[in-house]
Amino acid sequence: MSLPDAACDQLQDFLPHAAQDIEMLFLGYAWLGYPPRPHARQTLMQHFLRQSLQGYQAANMAWSLAVLGTLDMPAFRSLLTHITQRDLGNTKISRQLHFAAEFLRPQTGADFGSEEWHQLAEKLHLSWPELPTTEKPTRRFHTEVLAVLREGLGLECHKNVPIAREHDHSLFSVDILIAKQPGIPCDIAVEADGPHVFMHNQPEGTRHLGPTMFRNAILRRHVPCLLTIPYSEWPGQGFHVSTLYLQNKLRLEVQQLSGQDQPVVDSLDWSQPDAAL
Repeated sequence: MSLPDAACDQLQDFLPHAAQDIEMLFLGYAWLGYPPRPHARQTLMQHFLRQSLQGYQAANMAWSLAVLGTLDMPAFRSLLTHITQRDLGNTKISRQLHFAAEFLRPQTGADFGSEEWHQLAEKLHLSWPELPTTEKPTRRFHTEVLAVLREGLGLECHKNVPIAREHDHSLFSVDILIAKQPGIPCDIAVEADGPHVFMHNQPEGTRHLGPTMFRNAILRRHVPCLLTIPYSEWPGQGFHVSTLYLQNKLRLEVQQLSGQDQPVVDSLDWSQPDAAL
């Protein structure tokens, strides 16, 4: 679903073009995960960039475009002209810009624009404010999933593992990381997704919010495998049932990773669900 071009043209006659209004509109698009049509986006961006912007407005717009998958380097550079050195000392503004830069990260060093990106990213990294070392809160749902993986399946797991980037900066931490071990061919990141990361008014059921889809896309660039556990799928009917659910979920994931119908495993007997209990 997106805003039709004709509707956007009509709205231009009624909606003010103040930067704060366009900023809030794009933040709404980003959270819902529904990008506007290209014509609408270009028109609104033209109005936005013609104005004198506050640093937080430029950062919010860069983040929103990245979440929507529509940010490009020219737009990012235009937005950065409104960011001062003082703005970069603001943790929230800095994080928004880093999310945007991470979206633009070239897949390989040989990609077009790679050198330009590294120069820009280096400047951002050197300006990154020192973040407080507070541990990510662990919700009850995360704890239940972690307990089943460790005690039910006997897997080596770690919680709240940061994804390291240049200069030891991290934007994301995964809820649970299953380490590579017998039966697990590579590290597997596990996200236990509670109701706060979903939309709940969709006829086809729950749907991830835009920031969560963006998180998943970025994590898949940094981890060999990402496994999401929606709260709506979690059995919640006892330890045994939850263990069977995760065992089946992991078996399918390992099969896809190995490209085999029957994965070779040592520590877990996937054919006997009770063996891990």
